[in-house]
Amino acid sequence: ASEEIDIHEDPNPGVDISEGGIAFVTDHLLTKNTLLALKLLFDPSLMAISTYGVVRNSRMLDDGNYSIGVQFINLDNTSQQLLSRHVVRHMAEERRERLRQGEDWDNTP
Repeated sequence: ASEEIDIHEDPNPGVDISEGGIAFVTDHLLTKNTLLALKLLFDPSLMAISTYGVVRNSRMLDDGNYSIGVQFINLDNTSQQLLSRHVVRHMAEERRERLRQGEDWDNTP
């Protein structure tokens, strides 16, 4: 039996995505080395990527939820490029927000 876990990147501060994988908080226990089929839907572009991932770390939090780290595997070139664009766009948005709030600590161009 398969189970769908709904994870929202924004505004959830418990989700962190990079070109190599995704970390998130869930109430579902996912054990290390579990193979997952992933469908990532990015707002506001509604761009979707379907790929596989393997749970690399899983730990219980004080509130009873679990912090899960998943490494993407077999990501095709097109999906890799789309993910990379999303990550860069998201980082630029975060930096603009910090600049707007006068909190930019990163002076790199």
